[in-house]
Amino acid sequence: MEADGAGRIVLARIDDPIEKWAGSFDDLWPEGYLEELRGEWR
Repeated sequence: MEADGAGRIVLARIDDPIEKWAGSFDDLWPEGYLEELRGEWR
């Protein structure tokens, strides 16, 4: 948190949630399952 003039406070995110969680669920689905499921949408 930092002051940015009179009556104004700026909040800045310290950690990036995407960086923290990206790739953490790699083993959630069996190999090829999502590609097969996406093929049904066409």
